[in-house]
Amino acid sequence: MLKTEALYYHDRYMKECQAKLLSVEVDQGKVKMIFDKTIFFPGGGGQAQDKGYLIDDSGIRFDIYGLEDREGHIYHEVRPAKEGLEFLMVKMHSQTDCTYHDEKKSILEAYIRGKIGEPFEMVLDWEHREDNMHQHSGQHVLSGVFYKLFSRNTLGLHIGKDLSQLDIVGEFDDVMVKEAERYANLIISQEINIDNFVLGRDKLKDFYTRRPLPKTSEEIRILKIGNLDTNACCGVHSTNTGQLKLIKIKKYYQHKGNTRFEYLVGKRAVSYLLERDHYFSKLLLEYDTNETNILNAIGNIEAKKDDFAEKNKVLLDYYLESRSRNLILDLKENSQGILVVKGVLDEEAWMVEALAKYITNKYKAIAIFASGAKDSSRVFLQVDKKLAKDKSIRLGRDLKEFASLADIRGGGSDYMAQGQVFDKKNVDKFIDKIYSIYTGL
Repeated sequence: MLKTEALYYHDRYMKECQAKLLSVEVDQGKVKMIFDKTIFFPGGGGQAQDKGYLIDDSGIRFDIYGLEDREGHIYHEVRPAKEGLEFLMVKMHSQTDCTYHDEKKSILEAYIRGKIGEPFEMVLDWEHREDNMHQHSGQHVLSGVFYKLFSRNTLGLHIGKDLSQLDIVGEFDDVMVKEAERYANLIISQEINIDNFVLGRDKLKDFYTRRPLPKTSEEIRILKIGNLDTNACCGVHSTNTGQLKLIKIKKYYQHKGNTRFEYLVGKRAVSYLLERDHYFSKLLLEYDTNETNILNAIGNIEAKKDDFAEKNKVLLDYYLESRSRNLILDLKENSQGILVVKGVLDEEAWMVEALAKYITNKYKAIAIFASGAKDSSRVFLQVDKKLAKDKSIRLGRDLKEFASLADIRGGGSDYMAQGQVFDKKNVDKFIDKIYSIYTGL
């Protein structure tokens, strides 16, 4: 059987064509079709396989679910659209020995085998193809730029659904990355031809490529972008750099001793920058400033925030000192010399927690508190960690043992436990019970 003619290499912008079905294979229940030619790229070189569908002469649509290249024969795994499958089940039930309850894949196989030698219309998902061409061709532009500017070669590539990753040898700083991005977009503006061709085996020995050519007996396809980059690649690419529109390096970071770049090309890059500009414009309005002064404006806000935080800390420490003195006033130590302080406090939960920590850090004490906030209530049991160990105090155990008194759900360690109170009217019973345990020591 002749190899499938790869139309995607002859005309990268062909979106539809007619092809003759040559054979059908069923592999683990999957129906795969081989045609005399195809517009569907099966994937390779880091580029995803194409998407699309087929239509037979009866108007039944078959969606492409997988593509595979086996030594030049392109296998198209197909499944009929829902309405097409229903039609096939009725049609094949009347024309074959299949019963209506036969497996759907058997019906599909029988129908397609009857179409061998007949034409099918191939329809490419063009947006998917164009996006992948942009990301892949953009990678070659970036790889060429990094090599030309810094003599750093490419280690790996991943073209993802939302963004792509490119690994480059060595480490980079902001200045180098900015220079590379600017140069890549200069290449785009120059609309340099992107040539994709098969290199004759008689020319392999003396042909220069950025990376060594693979050692294979199969034909080698070459991608050439003017004087910028020449490298082996079996992908499907744009015909000139201008079609890429824009390259944007979104982020870069160290990865296994080298550098990983996250990048966007074409519509992805344009959409990203437009979206970012939208939010940036809102930020400028919020700070009532312009692009030049935005960093100063944010710096002033940060300075004011730090100043406020410092003043707030002084006030909070003053409050905690004053409040804690009032809470422990007139308290007597238990038999082990420990102050046991309790209460359902009016403060918010975060403040009650801060009070419990402050008291147990400053005094030899056990704090047994509950917050009395209207929207929610929490209990806080706290003691110094060393004191809990020396005196065999088990606050986490105590909370779990008596939680049912106020329907408390929580937990903790020996020296700190807390939980949400769901029966607020009985929280005093829980507080008093824990208090009685440690005042009776």
